[in-house]
Amino acid sequence: MKTVAILIETSRAYGRGLLRGISRFNQEHRSWTTYFQPQGLGDAPPPWLQTWKGDGIIARIENHRLAEDIIAADVPTINLRGSLRELKFPFIGSDNPKVAEIGAQHLLERGYQHFGFCGFAREDLKGFHTRGECFKKIIEGAGFSCDVYSNASAARQTRSWERDQQQLARWISKLPKPAGIMTANDDLGFLVLDACQRANVRVPDDIGVLGVDNDEFLCDLSVPKLSSIRINSEETGYQAAQFLDEWMNTGILPDPGPGV
Repeated sequence: MKTVAILIETSRAYGRGLLRGISRFNQEHRSWTTYFQPQGLGDAPPPWLQTWKGDGIIARIENHRLAEDIIAADVPTINLRGSLRELKFPFIGSDNPKVAEIGAQHLLERGYQHFGFCGFAREDLKGFHTRGECFKKIIEGAGFSCDVYSNASAARQTRSWERDQQQLARWISKLPKPAGIMTANDDLGFLVLDACQRANVRVPDDIGVLGVDNDEFLCDLSVPKLSSIRINSEETGYQAAQFLDEWMNTGILPDPGPGV
């Protein structure tokens, strides 16, 4: 039995999907014992990691503190978060150009001729920036313009929710109507729908909003409910477990393919 540490958040739908995939692999093969505890994305590394002696790690590495502890563990590691691209760990993630294509085609098929993309201001979130860039390129390739808004409040704890939401509402008010907006994920989709209410903009008559991740909690909490693209993070988790298992057993890392 190999001993594997799983450092993935339970607070988000994407992370829970990864965990389901890892669990499915382990149930099928029954070859691991696991170190795991519920956590949020970006939480401090668990204290036990500094003295942990195991065989492999699957993690969503969001910050340098966690990265340093994982590097010190010196075991095969698969990274499922693309924030720190300078890390040498193999990375497996979503096909963000495909996600952007699905979102663009959905909104184009509904007849919108004006478009926007709401993303994060954080430069390290490369995958989300790729979604925005690809969405804008597809929309412009179809003969339309796309206005991009970088939301700072959703990527950090902010002291001024009202100010940030008012700024987002002003952006929405200025968009030509009707318009279709894609957001980098459901967190931003939730904020955009709230800002639409503040701006007295009707959804979906004036603005159509499409998120990513299909986080049922956020989608159902939004008013109106948020439409969202479902990403198969369970399959990503399964593949990550499969790659790590082969790496631990053979000492050779298989090619995980192009993580985006």
